[in-house]
Amino acid sequence: MHPFCTSNNSLSFSASGEKAAYATEANVVVGILYLLHGIIGIPLSSFILWVFWQPSQRQHTCYKLMAVTTILDILNLINACIFAGTFSVFGLTHCNFGMFVNYVASWQFMVWFMYSMACQVVCLNRLLLFINKVLVDFLFRGKRIYFWILLVPVYGIVAFVAVPDAFYAYNSSEGYYLFRRSSELSSAFLCTGKNGTTKVELEKCQAIK
Repeated sequence: MHPFCTSNNSLSFSASGEKAAYATEANVVVGILYLLHGIIGIPLSSFILWVFWQPSQRQHTCYKLMAVTTILDILNLINACIFAGTFSVFGLTHCNFGMFVNYVASWQFMVWFMYSMACQVVCLNRLLLFINKVLVDFLFRGKRIYFWILLVPVYGIVAFVAVPDAFYAYNSSEGYYLFRRSSELSSAFLCTGKNGTTKVELEKCQAIK
């Protein structure tokens, strides 16, 4: 049994997994809305990226930064609309579909961390342009722009590994990604074995099964 799941494969965040804190039912309406958003948004963002990456545009530091932000926009749309929409339509969580959902949720959070930093860098660039043109040229001009671009994935990775016991999941019924700390799991964990459902130490679950 996966972490934060009940014995009947429902999503749960109670200490021992005894009862489902969240429903694991499909939410077709939310799922379809997410999918439509992704189907419309991804082509539009791809066109914007193509515009930003034209030789006449990418010579400007701002458009380089905007291109990075747009790439992350597209990744966010894939994760938060296509994957999330599919999960909600079919009621999929890591409890009933396996750890693939956990991997997608983990990737979604890392992309969001990177996107947050990319937006901050763009904001800093635009703010300094209004305040001090000399300073913005000193910080962003030429190859120095690549320091700021590199800062985006570095921040995403650091933010992702900062909580090593984070467990990422998706709530298909309510339609959102979330994470909880696996250290919140109590030492008494629900296991279903040959003799029914019992509380045992987590490391003994496999032996029972």
